[in-house]
Amino acid sequence: PPCPRVGGLMGSLPSLGCPAGRAADSVDTADLVVLYSYLDRIGISPSQAKALVERKDPPNLSDLTTLLQHHTTSVPFENLSQHEHPSSGEQKGKAEFPACAPCNPSLRVHKTLKKIVFDRRGGFCWEINFAFAWLLRKLGYTVRLGNSNVIKPEGGPVPGHLCMFVDGIGSASYLVDPGFGDAPRNPVPITYGAIVKDTMIGDQYSIKPNEPSEYNQSEAQGRRFNSVLTRSRLRGLSNSPMVDFVGMDMHPSVAATMTPPEAIYLFNPADDCKMDCEEFQLGLDSVLTKSERNPFSQKRICFLATRTGYKFQGQNYFKLVEHGKEVHRVPLKDESAYRESLKTNFGIVL
Repeated sequence: PPCPRVGGLMGSLPSLGCPAGRAADSVDTADLVVLYSYLDRIGISPSQAKALVERKDPPNLSDLTTLLQHHTTSVPFENLSQHEHPSSGEQKGKAEFPACAPCNPSLRVHKTLKKIVFDRRGGFCWEINFAFAWLLRKLGYTVRLGNSNVIKPEGGPVPGHLCMFVDGIGSASYLVDPGFGDAPRNPVPITYGAIVKDTMIGDQYSIKPNEPSEYNQSEAQGRRFNSVLTRSRLRGLSNSPMVDFVGMDMHPSVAATMTPPEAIYLFNPADDCKMDCEEFQLGLDSVLTKSERNPFSQKRICFLATRTGYKFQGQNYFKLVEHGKEVHRVPLKDESAYRESLKTNFGIVL
């Protein structure tokens, strides 16, 4: 069933959230601590943070873009919590890197805020987008959450993603999605046919009506979702972390021209979902399911957008890509090297 259009982001923790689809009217002292810590976490300067928190004017697109781009280039997309990590580097009877048992993500945003803000970790879409929605609401933005099904090259669209919509900025609502691994780095207006350029890497995004006969979608998906996010890539797949996510053997060459639009995911811009709605729980379950067909369950993944490309840590290597070209690669020969690379390149300590 479609997501209900009532309820709160936080469920039983009202001090950390506000009703779905509404902006926060006030911020209490405890929230201020989290709010300023969050802004620091994503690289917002103290003076910028103070201006954002104390702003009297309505929220605007410029600040939203700044927050989105800082978030996308500061908070890694990673699935490390759902995997077991062995100990390594034993010295004098004590492991330099202790073993870590799996601790699956949940739909409880207070846990996500602790993980991202105070533990300085990343997460996948459920964690990153719930946290970013909390941040935006506390800064006065009106935010709604929406269900999404990701379109694959083969087979039908699959559950396991959510996006968000920001209302009240001019005449258009905006699609904002830092939790999508290969994320748009600019807000995308929810206006069919409008084209938005990614001001960092030059890709272009647009939204079009969903045609139920396309993408091998089911009748239920055709009824549920009326819109499709599309992307044209300036440098082709060469500047996309999906190259490593899906395990391509060779890094592709830089495309000579902008690629034709490709469909990314289905969504419904009318959604205003509770964070604990059934669709979200089913989507999270699909990501956490142990299956050979589920890449999240099969390998550890961590990557982060940069202003010109991305950095990616696979099971046994780290690489840096700039302007579509692989400029640096380091083999990770054991668990110690793996954990040291996480710390050095992403600031993550397990």
